[in-house]
Formats: sequence, C-alpha cells, structure tokens
Amino acid sequence: MRDFRGDGGITGVTGGDFRGDLSTYPPLFLLPFNLIHPIGVYTLSAMDTLPLDEARNCLCLAARRAARSITRQFDEALRDHGLRSTQFSALAVLSLAGPKTVKELAGILSADRTTMTRNLGVLEAGRLVTIRRGDDARERVTEITTKGRRRIEAAMADWQAVQQRITQSMGDEAADSLRAIAWSQGR
Repeated sequence: MRDFRGDGGITGVTGGDFRGDLSTYPPLFLLPFNLIHPIGVYTLSAMDTLPLDEARNCLCLAARRAARSITRQFDEALRDHGLRSTQFSALAVLSLAGPKTVKELAGILSADRTTMTRNLGVLEAGRLVTIRRGDDARERVTEITTKGRRRIEAAMADWQAVQQRITQSMGDEAADSLRAIAWSQGR
C-alpha cells in the first residue's frame, strides 16, 4: 500500500482488528482505485464493504462539477470585459429588475448576503453599481450605473456565444431541465 503520510512508513493493514491511529489514513477520495470494488468500497480496517455503488452516480457531485465547468467557460469569455460570471449575473439582474436591496439580490442569485456584499463591493469599486442606504437604515440598495450598463452590453455577445455553445453541447431539453431545477429549488 502507498504511504499517505509522507514519512516513508507503511500504512497498510494486514487484516484482523486494527487498533492504530486512523488519522494516518487518507480521505476516501485519495484511496487508490484498486481499493474500490464493484460492490462497495473497502475500508482500511477490516476490509468490510460499504454499499456505495450508487455514490458513483451522485447527482450532487455531478451538479457541482458541471457548475464549475460551466462557470469556468463563462469566466473565460467575460475576462476580457473585466467581469466574472457572478458579476455579470448581478449586473444583468440589476439591469432587468432595477434597484434591489442586497438581501433581494442575494435571494435572486441564490447567494448568501456576505458573499453578495463582497461581490457588490468589487462592482462598486469599479463604479459599475452604486450602493446607498435604503428606507430602513439597515438596508442597502444597489443600482447599476451607466458604466455598468455599458460593460454588460459590451460583454453580451461573448456571454451569448458561451450560452449557445453550452446549450448546444447539452441539448435544449437538458438545458431547460437544468433551469427548471435551478428555479424551483433556488427559492
């Protein structure tokens, strides 16, 4: 067995009851593939099997990997415009829906308020949005600026090219299903 501790020691198990320090063993995702059996995943202690075959088709993992891949493609296309996909989305919402509180915008974009505040700070520093106090002194209202509107208009063609390429790659039905899941579960 490979040494996951990095000190040259052997971390294998000879069978029987193991009473050593389990912190020397790697997380499951670092296990060599030969320890993953078609019926389950062998533990490193008594070589018991766990019925984890269904985990190979985990929708959560697939969605996270797909989201990262899609986000990376949009980020690459928007980079020349000085935007990231999250910033483009915020500007698009503000452009379409008008001024929103940080809480409202975070809800629409399925982001937590802390992340939204940080992202809006970057847009405000670039003078793409303005942030002002709302009617309630605790609220902050965000609005797209003329510069922000021009930036998103300039980026639109590149955004559309990625949108079309990904939609074509996954097919209209899968793209519609993805949108349906996002809008039904995001609220």
